[in-house]
Amino acid sequence: MVRVRTILVATLLALQTVFSLELHAQASNDGYVVSHTHDTLHAKVGLRFDKGSQTQILTVVTDKTTTYRPDEINGFGIQRGKSYISFENKFLEILVTGEIDLFRHKSDFYVRKNKGNIVKLELKYVIKTINGKTYKQQDTEWVATVAQLFSDCLNNLDQLLLRVKLDERTITNLVKEYNHCTKKPFIEQKKNIPWTHLSYGIQAGFTQSQITFKEKTKPDFLPEKYSTSSLTFGLPFLLSFPRSSERVGIQSEILFTKKNFSERVVNINSIDTRYHDSYIEIYSISTPLMLSLNLNKGEYPIFLSAGTNFDFNFKIDSHQFSEIVYANTVEVQPDRDFIKVPAFQMGFIGDIRIAHTFAWCSVGIALRHTISVTPVRVDATNGTTNSTSILFTLTRR
Repeated sequence: MVRVRTILVATLLALQTVFSLELHAQASNDGYVVSHTHDTLHAKVGLRFDKGSQTQILTVVTDKTTTYRPDEINGFGIQRGKSYISFENKFLEILVTGEIDLFRHKSDFYVRKNKGNIVKLELKYVIKTINGKTYKQQDTEWVATVAQLFSDCLNNLDQLLLRVKLDERTITNLVKEYNHCTKKPFIEQKKNIPWTHLSYGIQAGFTQSQITFKEKTKPDFLPEKYSTSSLTFGLPFLLSFPRSSERVGIQSEILFTKKNFSERVVNINSIDTRYHDSYIEIYSISTPLMLSLNLNKGEYPIFLSAGTNFDFNFKIDSHQFSEIVYANTVEVQPDRDFIKVPAFQMGFIGDIRIAHTFAWCSVGIALRHTISVTPVRVDATNGTTNSTSILFTLTRR
């Protein structure tokens, strides 16, 4: 349990570290800055939060490094990426521009009609007490704001508002519906960026597997550890959410591994010498489910992944036999099936992977460690299984 808690704590710290990278990005993106005089400066840009005031700070690198607060420039953008405007000491991400513009800052959304004032669509909750019971109810003030701004063109607005929530997908679709209605040109900034994207490929590598028995009362014929190296191959999948996050995805795989363990234990005493040989063969299919985090974007991204692993052991075979030597006599004990390996094992998994991206594919190498929390048993002795792998991946983008 101590080992499991250590893994969980390490995973949570890793997740916290990577999420903080979202808030403290370095100036590593090709982009541009628009000044108050509408001049455009092309440079490396990166957005971060000031630790003290939580104010957004834009870092700009040319031949020198300069920082800007939102009130010091009109906005900025990333090449083939997001664009931002400055508003009330914030950088608002531009989602749609047209007769009605749509912006986003964190989980808040803003609209602007005919290049007028920017209005925040704020989700509020009110506390009501009815018959002595307290209820938390969503305030519909933002719905009234939308109805006022959109009612001059959308005849079916009441029906549309019944389906609209304050999330990027539904509010973007509503703004697009209005701009279509005006029959005037508009731009959806992330039109070519899908909400979800599934990438897949092939994977192969080497796995070092171990079965460890640490109990002092284990049988004499049982070694402290079995170890073997084997080939692993299969199919990786990565489900990403480009509109919501450029760093977070869900990773899964279907991996096949055949593991062959063998060990000999020799016990020498004053009466006899005992030779104990044991063999274990396991065919398994693994299906990990991991949260994958991109530590840095670019040509050589680094991914940190952690989650749960499921092993389906569909073929298990084991043999154990002993030879007892007394002076000139050899006694051979019968062969037996000695170990109980569960058909289903669950555990924790984590890996770090570096990749090189091309136009249509990504090639990567990963270092992975897996620990099972489902024990194997030999008589009354429990054993733990773990493995370390080096995997090579070719993934279609």
